[in-house]
Amino acid sequence: MGYGKELGKLEMYEEYEQKRFCIEGHEGIVIYPKKPREDRAYIWRTEFLGAFDYADRELLKKGWFLVYYKISDQFGSPDAVKKMRKFQKYLEETYQLKEKAVLFGFSRGGLYAVNYAATYPQKVWKLYLDAPVLDLFSWPGGFGRGNGSKKDWELCKKIFQITPGTRDCTGNAIHNISTLIKHQIPVLLIAGDSDAVVPFQENGKLLYADYQLADIPIVCIIKKGVGHHPHSLENPKEIVDWVCYDRQYGCIIEQGAKDWQIFQQTNGRAEITLKGRCVDHGSGQSYHAFVRVVEEADGRPLFPWKRCEKQENGWNVVLSVPAGGLYRIETCMDVAECCNEWSKRGDCIHHVGVGDVFAIAGQSNSAGYGKDMITDEQELGIHLLKNNGKWDLASHPMNDSTNTIHPQNRDGANTGQSPYLSFAKYLKRTLGYPIGLIQTALGGSSIRQWSFDEGDLYQNLIDILQRERKVKAILWYQGCTEAMREEADSYGKDFANMVNQIRQDTKDASLPFFTFQLHRFLYACTDEQRRGWGMVREAQRQAAKKLDQVFVIPAMGGTMCDQIHNSALTNLLLGERMAKSVLGHLYRKKIVCDAPDIKRAVKTHKNIILLEFSDVSSQLVWYSEQAKRKIFVVEKDGKMMYPSQCDIVKKNKIKLIFDEVLPNDCVIHGAADSDVICDLPVDFITRLPILAFYGVPVEEV
Repeated sequence: MGYGKELGKLEMYEEYEQKRFCIEGHEGIVIYPKKPREDRAYIWRTEFLGAFDYADRELLKKGWFLVYYKISDQFGSPDAVKKMRKFQKYLEETYQLKEKAVLFGFSRGGLYAVNYAATYPQKVWKLYLDAPVLDLFSWPGGFGRGNGSKKDWELCKKIFQITPGTRDCTGNAIHNISTLIKHQIPVLLIAGDSDAVVPFQENGKLLYADYQLADIPIVCIIKKGVGHHPHSLENPKEIVDWVCYDRQYGCIIEQGAKDWQIFQQTNGRAEITLKGRCVDHGSGQSYHAFVRVVEEADGRPLFPWKRCEKQENGWNVVLSVPAGGLYRIETCMDVAECCNEWSKRGDCIHHVGVGDVFAIAGQSNSAGYGKDMITDEQELGIHLLKNNGKWDLASHPMNDSTNTIHPQNRDGANTGQSPYLSFAKYLKRTLGYPIGLIQTALGGSSIRQWSFDEGDLYQNLIDILQRERKVKAILWYQGCTEAMREEADSYGKDFANMVNQIRQDTKDASLPFFTFQLHRFLYACTDEQRRGWGMVREAQRQAAKKLDQVFVIPAMGGTMCDQIHNSALTNLLLGERMAKSVLGHLYRKKIVCDAPDIKRAVKTHKNIILLEFSDVSSQLVWYSEQAKRKIFVVEKDGKMMYPSQCDIVKKNKIKLIFDEVLPNDCVIHGAADSDVICDLPVDFITRLPILAFYGVPVEEV
């Protein structure tokens, strides 16, 4: 992330402990209060640290941290917002600051504050906007009542790619007001009614009007006869009270669990850590927080009310919860050492489960593009961490990007049905406890986008996994992009590097990967592209042999809904195939789950090759006479030789007879073409087709 060495102390706050450092080439600073609040709350100046800082200093005295990230002259651009997220993540991980910030947006700092809050609403508690710039065309553009700033406007046009005659652009904060309203982010707005630099009528007033129309709380303080300066209030009591005031009441849960969340179990239990506060306005009494977990179906408690550990300005508790659910977490508060029926109210968290969580990664067939109609109903106990950052009941389309907080994996078209609801339901029926899914896939993505060095999708996956703490396995379906490119021959190496790096970054050296071997591709391909599909399928087959805890499942044998995407019917089939593989390999269930795999190819006579397969449960069967002359092909120096006759001999061997003498040192491919149009040999019991293979050396007797 480009973290640099620490810098020296800042003079303007020299009486406070400070940490100064560089992130992504920009200076960051954390100023410590003398006595921090227990919840380690902080205010974040988005611009002009130290200017008109009456409220900042009062809040420091009250235990608030003050932070600043110097990314000036970027006008709250999307790139600046991404860097701000890295800065906040660093604050949380390094200094354990509260997961939500109060942003102070003064003047152009309003652009940063509003755009950040709209992009990451789950990371923002409140916004204090002071004479904020919200419309770039008002300032620095100067297209309204104000004069703007010619120098800043030239820079702004380059950053936002604004062309002559254009009066709009992506990333203009004025368009993000609706997102603030949707997430009900509280706003304190202070401005002068005579501001000629950043006219209130073109900026803050529009925000205020929209909030009023939506009936969302907003506090607006207009300073009569005041221009752009001075900012803030010399007596900052109103600001400080607004920042500190909490509209909530009772025992408040602030961290640790969300509605519909599935927690990853270990040895049959999950530890759920909750943190919060007790709020009772004006009573002056000291309260204890209490928590319990109940079966949601009948209200039966798993254990009696448990008193939480009391901390200054908050409480903390760790719950050991057995695999199962759905559960409801309940809280209350009381001045007594124990609670009763009439203890004061507390927050509840609903539909919580403890089970196993799986992360979905890869490209379009992992995101799900089955567009035909089939019954695949949602089910309580199968939950999804959606792209909006919230847990919910899992349903199709799983890669829905509505209100996404992860634009990295936002598909360009609407997605459809995927294999993973079928997968999760099969697991839940067998295991008897909830299953959680995390969707991170993106249609058309390349393996490089999932690499540590270049991958925005990789970083998105790691960010989510680190936040969710632990998953049972990664479910992977990807490779079509490389099959069409020169990268096909390096796919195996790139995949192995990705697996190893993910395991390193998640601190899980044996994190399992369950992968699908590619299905068909119905577009016309060049000879090199057709080879590419075989090479990628072979790399996927080899990965399961060479890498520990990597498993491969064939996607062959189903129908398509277009030239490259699996149909909904096929996705149901693939979901169950993967579920059986997971049950067999992770849970040690007595289930036959592996597809027949080429073990060796031996030339027994000058024109005969005997193929031997492993993982055959009873015997191979093959019903398509047409397919028997198209699936396998021998190659030597670019010459292709197809068998004239194919026969299954014994239970796990196929004899190929050719009309010509076979050369020495040849190789054989099986189901390696991009469009494998014929039925494959299958296991008589499991009905799993053979795994495709490419370039397997033919041994001499």
